Amino acid sequence: LFFGFGYLVYKHHCLYILVPASESGGSLFPALYGYMLSGLSFANVTMVGYMFIKGGYVQFLLLLGLLPLVEGYRRHTRERYLAKSEILGREEAVALDRKHSPQANKSGANTPSDCFERDLFRQPELGHEPVAPTPMGQADEYDPEAAKNAKVDA
Repeated sequence: LFFGFGYLVYKHHCLYILVPASESGGSLFPALYGYMLSGLSFANVTMVGYMFIKGGYVQFLLLLGLLPLVEGYRRHTRERYLAKSEILGREEAVALDRKHSPQANKSGANTPSDCFERDLFRQPELGHEPVAPTPMGQADEYDPEAAKNAKVDA
């Protein structure tokens, strides 16, 4: 029950409260996707070679069939999605998002980070100065004022 509730709270926190400092709009995804499929192809070739060297000819033939499947999937996704993603530029998509953003309509701000207060969700304990530890043997003589004024070596 505790972890289920914690999951919901952290999920809401990550989705709606934490705002990234910069957003690329997904402009790096096509390159990253290409690298992932190239890595998958390289892993397939490596595994095919390993099976051939070790004498697993049935496994060699089965894994050999994966190479055209990966490359066919690469071609399929490139033909189907790449052209569509290039029609609308990233800047145009960001401008549309800013125009239709609920925050922009309410407060006149362009993005959620424009109207966000940096210390709004800061825990109060994190704003205090660090407290020096009490030396050994002097725990009974603890003076809060002395501890407050003590310097901590960082």
